Amino acid sequence: MRSLAAVTALAVAIMAAAPASGESAAKEKFEVGQWKGAAYFKDGKFVRCAMYAFFMNRWDLVFAVDDKGYFSLMLRGFRLDLFGDLVVGTQFSARMQVDDGPVIIRPFAAMTTKMAETKFATNLDFVERLSTGKVLRINPDSRSYRFPLHDIKEAMPKLRACAEKHRKA
Repeated sequence: MRSLAAVTALAVAIMAAAPASGESAAKEKFEVGQWKGAAYFKDGKFVRCAMYAFFMNRWDLVFAVDDKGYFSLMLRGFRLDLFGDLVVGTQFSARMQVDDGPVIIRPFAAMTTKMAETKFATNLDFVERLSTGKVLRINPDSRSYRFPLHDIKEAMPKLRACAEKHRKA
């Protein structure tokens, strides 16, 4: 089981991923299996709905849908800054694959030295495959990391419904 420090660090990183001043988690939270999510606001205005899960490979995944409808995949790990040169805002590429589907290469932007994000239009084939997939593989460095997507079929509709509800409000 992960330490309380790791849980706290991820919560802080998720909050850092959004505009910081005045942002707070909404009362509306959801949980589906390993996925925990909530709506986030800044100064009363919707910013994003996000959900996260911890994995045994010491990496964490965060999925989010923002106020404009874009889907984000955020990757958090202790080894993201392998060479000590990852500066907030810089980019690197990572290979990703859902199940045995095609491999895609996406640019990730560093949000911190331990967390990076890539954005997609929500209707892209990759996001659809991710919503029903069994395993996501990501290769941000010389190794490939495996993320079993347990409960994603039930969790992803909750994430989308959360965002849709608050985007319309």
